[in-house]
Amino acid sequence: IVYAAYENDARWGWRDYSVIKMLDITTGQQKTLTKKSKYFTPDISADGSKVAAVQVAADGKSELHILDASNGQVLHSIRSAEINLFTDPKFIDDNNLVTAVRLKDGTTALATAEIATGNTVRLTNPSFNVVGYPCVSNGVVYFTASYGGNDDVFALRLRDKKIYKISNGPLGNYYVNAGNGKVTWSVFTAEGYQLKQLNEKDIIWNELSAAA
Repeated sequence: IVYAAYENDARWGWRDYSVIKMLDITTGQQKTLTKKSKYFTPDISADGSKVAAVQVAADGKSELHILDASNGQVLHSIRSAEINLFTDPKFIDDNNLVTAVRLKDGTTALATAEIATGNTVRLTNPSFNVVGYPCVSNGVVYFTASYGGNDDVFALRLRDKKIYKISNGPLGNYYVNAGNGKVTWSVFTAEGYQLKQLNEKDIIWNELSAAA
């Protein structure tokens, strides 16, 4: 498990950091991968060798950093002149990431980023609809977006870029996770978040005619 953790400066109480920690669920051993850093929303590669995370600078600009999972060394940095903020990077494979981005005009979109070259390509049209929390499984990117006015779970097929709506509720649907033939997400209710789960084979794929 890889996650970002809040830490205070040992001397200056007003200074804080967001460091990356890794937990081996088999042994229970935990290690701190970075120090005095500002890293957020990390993801670990399938083979456990690399970590992708958002690095935020003092001026608010962000980059995607690919770190060596053994020592925290930065292997690659991905930046874009048109992107003000990256968030929630997820490995598609060893060479590519999917990430939510906010552009300089305030619009958001899903995009892919090629690790070796740093090239970014939009998967969805930029819009003022909120887009985030992507998860990749079997060539499909599941994510939350406010298309239609409500935060619902959507799915984008990487092979043809078609987008489908897979949740339908009056309240927000977030933090989707897919794997082992199931799709799970959190549903907001008056009593807090509740988990909802579907078998992938039972999903009703409602294609969006246009997701701006």
